[in-house]
Amino acid sequence: MTKTFVALAFTLVVAAPAAAAPLHDAAEKNDLAAILALLGAGTDPNAKDEADGWSPLHWAIYGGGIEGIAALLGAGAGADPNAKDGTYGWTPLHWAAYRGDAEAIAALLGAGADPNAKDDTGRIPLLFVNRTDHPRAHDV
Repeated sequence: MTKTFVALAFTLVVAAPAAAAPLHDAAEKNDLAAILALLGAGTDPNAKDEADGWSPLHWAIYGGGIEGIAALLGAGAGADPNAKDGTYGWTPLHWAAYRGDAEAIAALLGAGADPNAKDDTGRIPLLFVNRTDHPRAHDV
């Protein structure tokens, strides 16, 4: 009985953010049409989800879709490239560096992301680039 309850509780926690915020879900899935439609309808590009304090831009980085990242950072969209999450105090640049995503790193830096932003423990994004096995991330 206990094992079933723990598994069910874990599933609910993991599934909650995507169901709660359509723009976050679209950003994670790199669904460009949905992202553009939601932004066009006035959805806040900086709204944080309740579970992790992630913005749609954090979810786009997590999902790995450069099209969604570009749409959120694009003219008029207004996504904040320096927004900190509620988990570690990571900005989208921290997450892109952690993933070794050179395209996302370049897009974020081009949109004004602060390469010296510190997370909750004082780490900057460059620390994560240096720890990845993604040589292209080192070139950015």
